[in-house]
Amino acid sequence: MPVIHIDDIDDPRLEKYRNVRDKDMRQRYSRFLTEGKRVTLRLFRCGFQAESVLTTPKRLPQIQDEIPPDIPIYLVDEQLMIQTAGFAVHTGILAVGIPPDPISIDELVERLSGKKGPLTFFVGESFKEAVNLGAVIRTSAAAGIDAIILGEHCVDAFSRRGLRSAMGAAFRIPIVKSTDLAADLHILQSKHNFKLHATVISDRAIPLDHVERSADYNDRIAILLGHEVSGLSDTLIDLADEHITIPIRDNIDSLNVNAAAALCAYHYCYICGKSPA
Repeated sequence: MPVIHIDDIDDPRLEKYRNVRDKDMRQRYSRFLTEGKRVTLRLFRCGFQAESVLTTPKRLPQIQDEIPPDIPIYLVDEQLMIQTAGFAVHTGILAVGIPPDPISIDELVERLSGKKGPLTFFVGESFKEAVNLGAVIRTSAAAGIDAIILGEHCVDAFSRRGLRSAMGAAFRIPIVKSTDLAADLHILQSKHNFKLHATVISDRAIPLDHVERSADYNDRIAILLGHEVSGLSDTLIDLADEHITIPIRDNIDSLNVNAAAALCAYHYCYICGKSPA
């Protein structure tokens, strides 16, 4: 589709770019917004679909050759882009993406059933900060975590800020948004032979460096990560098969959730056995 020049802020083709917050995109349009060259191109490279791309004459040459021919590219000047979006789009590139169809826990495990070796999931109970979740997603994809399950109270993994923080890694790793996290974790345990490892701050928990995987390196583990401030709920702690802790100095009360996720991912995916493919 040819590049379409737009010079009117009231043009209806700009509707989904106009002063849109993440909540508006998901609730009103069932869409998400990408920002920047890397995230937007990763959307297409990973096979995701989009409705359109919005960019400026300066940025167009950077992306034009990689945008599928059926995707309209709307070209506006820099000032109109700022007026339309309602914030300073320093990257000069936005796109309206189409989220994947939701899948169940059973469908997730089925999709991964052909993978050789272990399965390792991260489970986020109630992440409230999009930047934190994006960082965890990026860490997960880099380390070889196989999937992420998010609780019903988690921020949207496809929020603009989250996608930017993740550098588009959400397009590379399966992410399931649960509507009943405790029930879904019970399904993982009882039906799919997963062990639940809850990350906690406790002297009675197993130190992370003492955690081992099965000798044949063919087990299934879901690592539970809690709220950035309050940690995991008692419900999930009680549901877990093991309680894991990361030893830290007495004068520090906790780690940032992404730091904890990075340490866990490295230990479970590399230290405990073979490094991921």
